[in-house]
Amino acid sequence: MKSKAWRIGLIAFTAAVVLAMAGCQSNVQTDGDGEPSPNVSTSSTEEKNAETTPDKATVENDEGIKRVEDGSIVFRGIPWYCTRTEAEKIVAQDGGKAGSSLSEDIYRMTATNYPNVTMGSDRVDGGGVRVYYSGLSVAGYSVNAYACYMYPIEDNKIRASKEDSLFYFGWYSFEDEFGDHASIYEDLLAKLNGMYGEGTSSESEYFATTNWADEGGNQVRLLIDADKSYVTLGYMASEADEKLDEVKAAVNNTAAAEEQDLRSENTSNTSGL
Repeated sequence: MKSKAWRIGLIAFTAAVVLAMAGCQSNVQTDGDGEPSPNVSTSSTEEKNAETTPDKATVENDEGIKRVEDGSIVFRGIPWYCTRTEAEKIVAQDGGKAGSSLSEDIYRMTATNYPNVTMGSDRVDGGGVRVYYSGLSVAGYSVNAYACYMYPIEDNKIRASKEDSLFYFGWYSFEDEFGDHASIYEDLLAKLNGMYGEGTSSESEYFATTNWADEGGNQVRLLIDADKSYVTLGYMASEADEKLDEVKAAVNNTAAAEEQDLRSENTSNTSGL
């Protein structure tokens, strides 16, 4: 027969085990149905997720700004007067790549009347950035695509930031030597009439054009030359011409201020006299 002391020890050991198990159960969290939660507490899990999971809005912003899809006239869905940095996120989504050389001569719509030839009144020299994009197509055609961005104005002077320049004009040029440009023009004309209603057409000795405008004043123009050797399709923001006049004035103000600063720096300079 077991000794009395041995029985007392066994009872004490059993009680200790029962108490320990009860303590463990009290530390286990349950959900609303009484089922055990994961071993990590809810608050700890949320903190961990907050550290490792990107915010959905941040991910969307990183992918680029939203395209305009409200039926208004836009160039490839790019919001008018957004920055070049923002616009090129959308261009990149379409597979477009910017050319390495950038011109600071920016265009009015009339600058696309002729390929590779512009009048002084059709552009603003030093007013922004003009960019060529490869890898884009429109309505099933491979095209040369371009965009113009105007420099922002601060204190009536130009702030020459290529990244912060503002998008106002985009166009396509169909110049394939062996292309049937008359058929391209008619195809695009029918599609644009279907999208924006019947356009306003005009014809001169040198080219024929059809124009459309939306309620906001944004416009699109389709052009073919008299020899039917090229077609251009341009999209321009509302009030762009007025803003280009302001940019031109700011360019002149900037040049005058820089010239005045140069004279001030050289007040006592008599070298070479």
